[in-house]
Amino acid sequence: MIIKQLRTYTGLSQSNFARYLGIPVANIQRWEQGTVNPPEYVLGLIKKVMKNDGYPVNDEEMNEFNIACCETCGLIISDNIRGGKNMNMILQDFKEKYKLKNSTEEIFRIIKSVFHEKLSNDKYGINNLKQVKYE
Repeated sequence: MIIKQLRTYTGLSQSNFARYLGIPVANIQRWEQGTVNPPEYVLGLIKKVMKNDGYPVNDEEMNEFNIACCETCGLIISDNIRGGKNMNMILQDFKEKYKLKNSTEEIFRIIKSVFHEKLSNDKYGINNLKQVKYE
């Protein structure tokens, strides 16, 4: 489960996550399905790469990141409902706080995927939100 959780924070598909790490996609699939567990040293290396890119890698960081994603998503939803123009600023603040190197569009996908992972349904309509380019 830890591999899927880590991958969720990147917002990447299994194949893109495998490419990001330089690992065969079949390994990612087996690890996520639980048929095989990754060796501890591999998990450590994955966490080191991700930590270097600003992703959460331990329980405390993951919990903080989850909360921040949900809060950020809530701000985006609220802003969207009010017709505000702060979405990109909200995403930029999130990006800076977690020192993420991803594009704003990728950050938006990460936040959506973490938020959606926390909900069993899409009651807030997060999947219908689009990143809007504001002037």
